[in-house]
Amino acid sequence: MDWIKVKVKHAEYDFVAAPDNVFRAWVMIMILTAAIEKIPTQKQIDARIGKENHADLVGYLDELGVSLNIILQKVLEDVDVVNHKRNHSREYMLSQRGGQPARRNDAKIREDKIREDKTVPSVDTNLMHKEAQSLINGLAQRKVV
Repeated sequence: MDWIKVKVKHAEYDFVAAPDNVFRAWVMIMILTAAIEKIPTQKQIDARIGKENHADLVGYLDELGVSLNIILQKVLEDVDVVNHKRNHSREYMLSQRGGQPARRNDAKIREDKIREDKTVPSVDTNLMHKEAQSLINGLAQRKVV
């Protein structure tokens, strides 16, 4: 998952008295859980935030009366919702295209559908340019009253 949800009421009210390392550990564990899309092991958590920060976070959450597993379950619920929406969106778009997959960049384009490059002058544009020059020269020679 590309993002996590941190509610304002949790960040502002629950962690207002928390040290920075506890708040950072809380966010980092939620990021880790969202990235691997499962509850991380003790070893993964300690490798990401360190044993001391993990112990400080668990102690602070115990003071609040909240378990770390509850927070991680909420993150997994958000991951499931996002994955469900993403899969549903893919299925919907596939059904709208009539079962055809999206066109890839390396698909062959018909030669007759390629536009002629505008930077290469053609015969017609040269003629138009010559006619325009003769008109300008003719107007320049006349006196405008």
